[in-house]
Amino acid sequence: MSEITVLETRIDLFDRVEVVKDGKVDYDGEYLKAAYKADAEPDKYVVANFNYNNAEQTTDVTLPDGSIILEMSGGNLRALVPIEEYGGGE
Repeated sequence: MSEITVLETRIDLFDRVEVVKDGKVDYDGEYLKAAYKADAEPDKYVVANFNYNNAEQTTDVTLPDGSIILEMSGGNLRALVPIEEYGGGE
């Protein structure tokens, strides 16, 4: 059997969270839910928004390396950005 760490927390813009990128990460627009092996070392992320042209065509959005996309809607992309890439440090 494997021991799993489960996280369920309400998040908002600029919040800091710790998850494992290779684990399961879900977001319902309010709550972040993550599950990963208990012995895995989580990485630190900041919740960030990125705007894009909300058109019926393809558009490019530049995200920092290692980001985890949570949702896209109405010209807004919400992602977890590695804290080192965000510039927040510790």
